[in-house]
Amino acid sequence: MPRTLTEDDIQEIATRVAECIAQRLATPPAVAPAPMSESPWGAPAGPRPPDPKLAYTIDELCKELSLSRDSITRLEASGRLRAMPGIRRKIYGRAEVMALLRGDKPDWLRK
Repeated sequence: MPRTLTEDDIQEIATRVAECIAQRLATPPAVAPAPMSESPWGAPAGPRPPDPKLAYTIDELCKELSLSRDSITRLEASGRLRAMPGIRRKIYGRAEVMALLRGDKPDWLRK
């Protein structure tokens, strides 16, 4: 048979809870939080995002932009994307890819 709580029982529980909370607030945590690395400006830096790639192979660019090799080849043939000159393998610079994504090529408006 379930027992019902009396006013004295409720008061005892409330007192214990209040004492427990007061004790936890007065006592510092057992484990101090790990210090975050700081940026050169003094603010917490937190986790650093990964550095962006400076250049992409055609396979990496296909994966990054979710385009096919044929699409990349067509963009290059139309002059909208240029590979770095003087390199045996086709490599596309990050600045060139960002210009493509921003639509910075003025000749796009005429074509």
